Amino acid sequence: MQRIFLQVLVPSVSATESVPVPDSALLEAIATILIPATTEKFVASEKFVLNYGYKAKPGVRISFLGDNFKEWFLGKIEEPMAEITLRYAKLLTASLDDSIRAEIGTEYEETALTHIFALVERQLNSKAGPLLTNQWNVFYMLDALGVLRAVHVRWHGGGWRVDANSVDYPSRWHEGYRFFFRNCCISRA
Repeated sequence: MQRIFLQVLVPSVSATESVPVPDSALLEAIATILIPATTEKFVASEKFVLNYGYKAKPGVRISFLGDNFKEWFLGKIEEPMAEITLRYAKLLTASLDDSIRAEIGTEYEETALTHIFALVERQLNSKAGPLLTNQWNVFYMLDALGVLRAVHVRWHGGGWRVDANSVDYPSRWHEGYRFFFRNCCISRA
């Protein structure tokens, strides 16, 4: 009788816990990071400016902006955003964007310039944090015309190097690179 009573009052484990997702073949989840809400528009051309060397001003140091990034993203303006949790993961084997995006899930892949900038602000002067400083950190996001691109950043030459590729570009990302996406399903963390 006591067992029946407990089954009625206390739901079974399977009813209250989510089913675990199998480990990813391409990505090893590391952790999550909270990106705070913003209250103002994010104007890419005002934030992503070269700032390095002996004339560098206080704040985010950017040592390089790639031609693709400048063409596709410097005209972008993002509206204020709600707080968001991003997950980051290590690439386990060299892979193309299509395979990586399939692992992440298209419903979770899209991030924003606001998110990248919040992270580089936290890691001024290559200080330790979620962004790798010696390898690429990759984010998938829509450019100023609404086309999905792979934006990548790493510390180089006294500042952050920022560039972008087409997700159709036929080059592989190398093992060890870090990918950032909205909190989702990779389960190795």
